[in-house]
This record gives sequence, C-alpha cells and structure tokens, in this order.
Amino acid sequence: MALTLALAGCSNADTTPPSASVASPAIPSGASQVKPMAVALKPGGGTEAKSVSMHTGDTLVVILESNASTGYTWSLTAKPDPSVMTSAGKQVQPPATPMPGAAGHQVFAFSAAAPGTAEFTLTYARPFGDEKPYQIDTFTVTVT
Repeated sequence: MALTLALAGCSNADTTPPSASVASPAIPSGASQVKPMAVALKPGGGTEAKSVSMHTGDTLVVILESNASTGYTWSLTAKPDPSVMTSAGKQVQPPATPMPGAAGHQVFAFSAAAPGTAEFTLTYARPFGDEKPYQIDTFTVTVT
C-alpha cells in the first residue's frame, strides 16, 4: 500500500516527499496548488505520520494505492466533524499500465471549513465476508 497526502492551498513550505510516485491527483475546483506531504503508508502497518495541520480554505488530498482485483477497497469508515472539515469528493485512478492485478489509486479530498480539530478513518477491506480489514488508519487534522 502507498499513501500520499497533499495539501492544496497557499502554503510556501515545500513538503514534497523524496519519492512521491503516484499520479497527480485531481485538484478540486478553487484549489491553487498541491504540495505532497511526507507521509507513507506501510503495507499492513500504519503510517509514519497521522496528523496534518492546514488552514481554513485548504484542501487535503489523500491518495491511496488500491487493487480492486483483490476485492479490497478503501472506504471512509469514520467521517470528520463537518463543522471543521467537509468531503470535497473522491475518485478512482486506474493503473498506469492496464495489466491484470495491477494496482491503481483511490483519491479522497477534504476541505478545511473552519478552525478546529477533526479525525477521520480510512479502512482497506473487502466489503463482503467476515474477515477483518487489512488496514485501518485514523488521521487527526488541525485547521487554523
């Protein structure tokens, strides 16, 4: 699994990770730029960072590696407080090379609505059957 977080906004800080290898996300309308942050999802093992700081009006774009051919998909299993953060959409990006079993990406975008703190959880699981999710990650976002 690979995870990239990006902020669209007016920050001057360069937070580009050294090895961001996913395709550029679709930037929601009104967002002026995307700055990937150095956050990587480890296979079966959480993230290096689980908190993000952003400003009101910024857009957080979460890009997750996904392989639908396995039956697994990412879903937003705990939504953020809508008074602080709202969903700005989601999309599926197919594999760069269309091959059986090749991984693509799922993209989730959130807009910072007002100052505060919000949490959201993303879960990688099969939507059928009784097996446990492969991965569950909870993120805390502080909006100023």
